Order: sequence, then C-alpha cells, then structure tokens
Amino acid sequence: MTITERSTSVAQETAAADPQLGRDEWRRRRVGAMLGSIGSALEWYDFTLYVYLAPVLAGLFFPSSGSLDGLLATYGVFAAGFLMRPLGAVFFGNFGDSHGRKAALTYSAAMMSIAMVLMGLLPTHASIGLAAPVALTLLRMVQGFSVGGESSGTYVLMFETARRDRRGLGAALAASMASLGVLLAALLVTIMHAALNTQQTDDYGWRLLFFAGAGIGLIALIMRRRMAETSSFAAAREAGEVSAIPIKRVLRHQGRAVARVFALSAYTGIVFWMAFTYVPSYLQDPIGTTPEVATLGVTLATTLYALAVPLSGFLSDYVGRKVVMTAAAGLTLALAYPVFALLDDATAGATIAGQLILIVLVLLYLGPWAAAISELFPTATRYTGVAIGYQLAMAIFGGTLPLVATLLIRITGDDLAPAFYLMAASLLILVVLARVRETYRCDIH
Repeated sequence: MTITERSTSVAQETAAADPQLGRDEWRRRRVGAMLGSIGSALEWYDFTLYVYLAPVLAGLFFPSSGSLDGLLATYGVFAAGFLMRPLGAVFFGNFGDSHGRKAALTYSAAMMSIAMVLMGLLPTHASIGLAAPVALTLLRMVQGFSVGGESSGTYVLMFETARRDRRGLGAALAASMASLGVLLAALLVTIMHAALNTQQTDDYGWRLLFFAGAGIGLIALIMRRRMAETSSFAAAREAGEVSAIPIKRVLRHQGRAVARVFALSAYTGIVFWMAFTYVPSYLQDPIGTTPEVATLGVTLATTLYALAVPLSGFLSDYVGRKVVMTAAAGLTLALAYPVFALLDDATAGATIAGQLILIVLVLLYLGPWAAAISELFPTATRYTGVAIGYQLAMAIFGGTLPLVATLLIRITGDDLAPAFYLMAASLLILVVLARVRETYRCDIH
C-alpha cells in the first residue's frame, strides 16, 4: 500500500467511525486527550512522591523501628494504598463507561488533590503518636482509590483517540505522560536532598513537596475541563450501547478478558514498580548509596522511559503486541541478575547504568501493554474491564512489590534476592504470552 492509499484508508476509517467529525474536530479531540493525559502525569507525581520519600517518612512516622523495619512499615502503608485501587477501578470504571471518560477522570484528580493537601498537613509520630501512621495510611488509601480510576481511564482515553493503525503508539503516549509525573517527583526529591540538610528535610522539606503536589492537582483539574469526550464513547452512547451498570455485563460475559488483563498487568506491576519505586530506596538501604545518586539515577531512567516508551508502542503497531512483549520478558529473564549485580556495586556509575538497563526492559514491555489490554473489550465496557483487571493486579503485585523485595533480602540475607523474584515473574509471563491471542489488528468497535 502506498503512502497516499494508506492515508486515504485511514481517512475513510475515521469517517466511518464518526462521519459527523471533521478534521478540525478530530484535532480538537486529540488535543483534549493530550491535556487529559498531562493531567494524569501530574496526578502520578502525587502518588509516586510517597515512595521516594519513604526513607524520610519511615523515621517520622515509624521512629521506634529499626532502619529496615521502618522501611517495611512504610512500604506496608504503600501496599495499603494499592489495596484500594481495585475499589477505585470498580467505581471509576463503571462511572466512566456510564457517564463518560471526562467526568470520571475529573473526579479522580479532585480526590487526589484533597488527599495531598491533608498529607502535607499531617502531624508526625512525635506530635500525636500512633494516630500519625494511622492517618497516613488512610490518606494513602484515598490516593489509591483515586489512582484506581485515573491510570486506567487515561490509557483508555488515549487508546480510543488514536488511529486504528496507531493504537499502540497512542496508548504508550499515556504511559509516557504518566512517567513525566514520576520524573517530576524524582527531580524534586533530588533537589530537596541537595538543598536541605537532614533536619530541614524532616522539619518541612517533605511537606513542601506534598503541597506542591496539591497545586499540581489543581492544574490537572483545569486541564480536564478542556478535555473532550472520546468519539468512541460518544458513538456508543448515541447507539444506545451504554448501560447504567456496565460492570454487570463485564462480570457476566467478559470474565475471560478480565483474567487476561490481570495476567498481563501483574507483570507490569512487578517490573514497573521494581524500577520506579523500589530500586531508588533499595540503593539507599540496604546498598548504601547516597540519596542524591539514587534519585539522580531514577531521574535519568525516567527521562529515558518517557522518551522511548512510545517507540515500543509504535513498534507493536507493526509487528504485534505479543512479539514485543515476549522479547521484553525474555531479555528481563536473562538480564535481571546481572542488572542487580551492577546495582549492588554501589558506585555511582554502576548503579546508574543498572537503572538505565532495567528501565529499557520495562519500557519494551509497557509500550504495547496498554493497547493490548484495551483491545480485549468493546467501547461500552472498556473502561470497566481494563480498570478491574489492571488494578486488581496492581494491588496484588505492584503494591506489595517493595514489601516482598525487602522481605526477600531480610529472609535470605542476600541483597540480590529481588533479581530472582523478577526472573520468576518473567518466566511465568512468557508462559502466559504464549497462550494469549494477538490483537493489534482487531476491530475495537
């Protein structure tokens, strides 16, 4: 097919999908979708900031514990937030499939902003004792509920806005935008450690970063007001396919698709949170690198991820989702132990190199992943089906990742123990990928 024929085919497909939309309207909707995904980036700043501040928060909210025990307690609170993500997925997924993507994403951003303000105002254990970690846990649960709808909705939003032959790229752009929020959190924590001493960080530094997150959440809300509804959802609503309780349809008729989303997302939870949240803290305790080096490494790695993950999604638009994801899992199986050996070296060059290699493995898998799970559902139930399978997997595997990895080190006495967890997960996902069907050319309508 020539370039001209391909462009004509895409134009015909676009017109067939919604003949009422002209070129200007499609451009407006795509700009709106990008604004929505930027809002997701800002919200992910709020959610991931907690784990980058874990060594600081451990001493402020769990001071009676030892260093490793304090981290375990802090990661336990992190896991509690993840346990709320499936509930958020049910609520926001159902709401997004019945009332629209825009409304669901707007409410999730508002909820996250309120939680951030309250976290910045929290008294520490020294002021109110046990009530401090209890309040911290409750606010993390509110954040988890919010993200349960936010991340799923943004993937669906970008997926539905993309051309049929660019769905992998479109969904991967959502992952790229979300990583900018992670990058901002890592960058500001790096600046905080460089500009403030330990006492200043404990007194007010960490609070400033949470307040900044609340302000960023307000920006997200403003952006969401300019976001247009996706044409796929608008067409489904016009055709009478939207139901008041879409979760019933998902549970009755699409259980197998939800199970596939769960399986594919479980590996996402492990590799993503291993690279973005656990490794920066792992490098500080037990490895012993400075906070500046650890956060500098994740800052560079996140920059690479933001730039390159769309390329992985774009590649899957041509060779298929399974091919790229299988290659990523196979490489992770082979390289996990050498990467953690590099991290264990504790020198600045080795730890940064290890983080960069790990992030390449992650972005190869995540590039096609969002499109792969979105292609398993029709428009009327896509938000709900994706959200439930994805967030349930995150709660079980993503939220517990720092806790499990830290426990493995404590039980085995081996600082490289997390590598074996990563290898086992890679082996299992290769088995799963061998059994799932290819979807990159399917008709999502």
